[in-house]
Amino acid sequence: MVEQSELRLVETRAKALLTISLTSRNDLVLHEQTDAYGVDFIVSITNNGAATSRIFGVLLKATVQSSDSTSVSFPAKTLSYYKDNPFPVCLCYFFMSNDKGFYKWPIEAIVDQDGNPRLTPAFDGGPLKSDRYSVSFKIAEFVELDLEGLSHLVRSVNDWYDARIMR
Repeated sequence: MVEQSELRLVETRAKALLTISLTSRNDLVLHEQTDAYGVDFIVSITNNGAATSRIFGVLLKATVQSSDSTSVSFPAKTLSYYKDNPFPVCLCYFFMSNDKGFYKWPIEAIVDQDGNPRLTPAFDGGPLKSDRYSVSFKIAEFVELDLEGLSHLVRSVNDWYDARIMR
């Protein structure tokens, strides 16, 4: 069993790794949240240093287990909160064994073939209100949070906002 002090250290380290990862780009600004929106961070995308209204949420999770874990689970009731979210929500997951970070979109910004922007949950609408059920995301479906993965992340969010403007 992991002690409370070790959990705090893991949380602090995960925040530092997320900050290092996301601020490797000069167009992202992190805003740590305490209770607003139910996410750990709101990330603003800037344009040539100027603030924009383009944001996405980040759920931050970390583990002391090795990076050969196969899945990440959440209580379904927790994820049900995000189904009506007005902006994309990204899950960033860090492995303390090697400091590697990965991401997946529980609420993904999609532009369909007709150019319509929408937010799509990465989980079905099943029994989300129940305390008895959980939703699992396979680690193999995550994208590494390196410069290439981060560029893809920002591009997908920007594409979604661009499509919203065009409507």
